[in-house]
Amino acid sequence: MMPQRDYHTIQESAIQIGCSEADIYHWISTNQIEAVVYTDQRQFIATTWNDEKEIWEGNGTVYYRGLLSVDSSWIKHLLDHKEIILITQAIPLEPNEYNDYSFQCPFKEEILPEEISAWEPYKFDDIVEVIQLSPFPAQIRNKYSSISDNLNNVLALINSKYSETVRNTDETDIPKYDFNYDFNGSYVIDDLRLTNVIVERLAKLADKDSSEVFGTTKTGKADLGPLPWSESKSKFSEINAIIERLFRDQGNKQCKTLWRELEKDISDELFRYDIHEIVTIGLDSLEWKNLSGNLSEMKYKTFCNKISAIRRFYLLKDLLINKQ
Repeated sequence: MMPQRDYHTIQESAIQIGCSEADIYHWISTNQIEAVVYTDQRQFIATTWNDEKEIWEGNGTVYYRGLLSVDSSWIKHLLDHKEIILITQAIPLEPNEYNDYSFQCPFKEEILPEEISAWEPYKFDDIVEVIQLSPFPAQIRNKYSSISDNLNNVLALINSKYSETVRNTDETDIPKYDFNYDFNGSYVIDDLRLTNVIVERLAKLADKDSSEVFGTTKTGKADLGPLPWSESKSKFSEINAIIERLFRDQGNKQCKTLWRELEKDISDELFRYDIHEIVTIGLDSLEWKNLSGNLSEMKYKTFCNKISAIRRFYLLKDLLINKQ
């Protein structure tokens, strides 16, 4: 048997699925499928989130080649403008494809190389990754800063990505253009990829009836509309989308009722909510295939917590749901 492909270009994906490239770009832009970007070997900063300080902290630098999962807003920007220059975190989907890990000042807590080799970014509930990668500036135009100041400034920029300036270590403001991310952070539309998991899933759906895959369900029921709660997250997650579709369609019902509705939807092969057919559901937990093809588990309690979070979100935003 030939080795299996891990990912495909958009052109290759369209051939495999039996659709147009325009279809794929549309599904990506409307969050119906998730695209990733491919990077040749580039230098990144390995970062972890500090809950107490609520900031990203650097742990060292690393060279990485392979797939990166980036925020959906960056992907949409890439589709609109044909190019992006990343300055923020991305999730490495092939953690074994790194080398030359180095611990540099001012990082205080070194991540050992063997710890990096144990990265499993998608084995956390609600896509809570331990380590993410941020592009390392190829050049910083301020020639008078020390290495320590430069790296501190890079992390400050990462933590203030929506600002026009970043706070320097001497409490002065540095404009963003002092940092050059053109080399390590630049991606064009041809760098987009679909993982083999998604391509196989779409090909399977296309075999049934492509007119029923997107826009309507197998019962002819119309698309359940936008997913504001799922799209408000920094990282779009298909399991969140499934739960939100369920909530929107079924209305403000008890958690156990919604759980049974999801179970029935899957067992009867209606797939109104699990439109990509990635979920299996049991008595007190469910499993789904994530972007990298691994199985993730969600307990019933976590499912109920998500329903509560969606309910609060819709109440605060005064959003409409099905009033059954």
